[in-house]
This record gives sequence, structure tokens and C-alpha cells, in this order.
Amino acid sequence: MKKMMAAAALLVGVCGVAQAGDFYVAGDISRTRFSGLGSDTGASIAGGYQFNANWGAELGFRFLGSGRETFTEGANKWDISARYRSIQLSGLGYLPLSDSFSVFGRLGYGTTKAQERVSVVSGSASASAKARDYRSSLLVGVGVDYALSKQLSIRGEYQRPASDVSVLALGLKYGF
Repeated sequence: MKKMMAAAALLVGVCGVAQAGDFYVAGDISRTRFSGLGSDTGASIAGGYQFNANWGAELGFRFLGSGRETFTEGANKWDISARYRSIQLSGLGYLPLSDSFSVFGRLGYGTTKAQERVSVVSGSASASAKARDYRSSLLVGVGVDYALSKQLSIRGEYQRPASDVSVLALGLKYGF
């Protein structure tokens, strides 16, 4: 009897979560800062599921932008450039402050792909090299979400997708 009641309670809980949840898509425009390489404009697109008012999960793709640095060292002129992209999976914890306004925290995992190019010119000689680098790291973020309607909200967020990269983003979220 106890097992039957536990199974019924679990089923009701799962059905309640399924009915309370909402799928959504989100996108943003961002400003990305790279340690040592300046900053650039980026963008992202994501899909997520809001389990209830306090918890959600999200899978996203973020184009972090490009960074470039040039400098001279002795007779050598260096040019270093890189493009960054990231795939991110994260959990979100929401704290509703009113019916339309909430703050959230993000904790997840991301894999960042960097396409890098290094060239050096020394007098009339030059050399260059290209490389791809994949880094996986902890993803953390904090943000605010303001509901414009039942389905559409605007959100702002600060993210750290890698220890040397920070993102400030403003975007929209549309729920189904």
C-alpha cells in the first residue's frame, strides 16, 4: 500500500511539473570582453524549459565575438586574432519579486571553441599559424527577467562562460 501511494504521489508530482512548465526560445545581443584581446559584439540563441516559477533549464549557442591584438616587440610586429563560440547547458534558479519581475542565477557547463590566428612580421620575412582550441568550463551568470506579456519577456544578464571571458547581454524570451 505504501509503495502504491508513493508511486501515485510521484506520478501526480511529475504531471504537475509537466503542466506547470513552459518551453521557450530566447535570443540576445551582447557585449563580450576578452582578457587581453579587447571586446566585441556577440549574440546567442537558446531553447529552454521552465519547470515552475523557480527552476528552469536551457541549452544555447552563443557567438561570443572576435578579439584582436597587435603589438611590436623589438623588430617583430605581432598580430593575434581569435573568434569564439560556445555551446552551453545550464540550470536556472528564479526568484520572482512580483508577477512580472524576477531575478535569476545561472549555473551550467559550456564548451567554447576558439579559432585563433597568429602572425609575425620581421623585416621582409613573415610567418603565420592557425589553431582551433576547445575549452570546457563552468558557466555562471546572474540576470533579471521582466514579463512584457504572458509569453514575452525581456531579460538582461551578466555571464562568465570562461575565466577570461565576460558577457553582458540584453534579449527577449518567448514562451509557448
